[in-house]
Amino acid sequence: MLRTLLRMEQPFYIARHEEAPLLMEREAFLEHLLRQGTSLAAARIVAWQLLNVIRLLKLTQLRDVWIGEIEAAAKNWTRQQCSNPNIRSCKHSGSFFTYVAKKWLHFAGVLKRPALPRMRFAGEIADFAKWMTEEMGRAMATVRSRQQNTSLFLKWLSARHRSLAAVRSEM
Repeated sequence: MLRTLLRMEQPFYIARHEEAPLLMEREAFLEHLLRQGTSLAAARIVAWQLLNVIRLLKLTQLRDVWIGEIEAAAKNWTRQQCSNPNIRSCKHSGSFFTYVAKKWLHFAGVLKRPALPRMRFAGEIADFAKWMTEEMGRAMATVRSRQQNTSLFLKWLSARHRSLAAVRSEM
């Protein structure tokens, strides 16, 4: 299946991918990426990086994986890449490793994040989101964007020790 999905022809690469753990899970993820419009070349790069993710996280089967574990593996990956004389630049290798790992593990439903402390105006922001969805009929992408912008503004305001009541709009 992976051979057809990524249109691989080299027996070495086919065997390398097919013999690695979590074949069905990787295939499902790559198929998902291709359906979303990811190019074949990009999907092949992600497929290769998934092999590194599996190896460095020591995954033989899907299990809960914490963000900190991914970040530690990414540092290890960066060290490996920077020590390789054939690599021209290892500048972004850790961030790409982290990106692929998070995206795949989130897709698989096993990515675990530490609980974030509840923000001061979390209830009000949730009410705002509910109003935008139910009353205004806004799309979820719009609601998420405006929630994020509102949260960022309130964090900015809080960092300057200013109260929300003191805010005035100037036009």
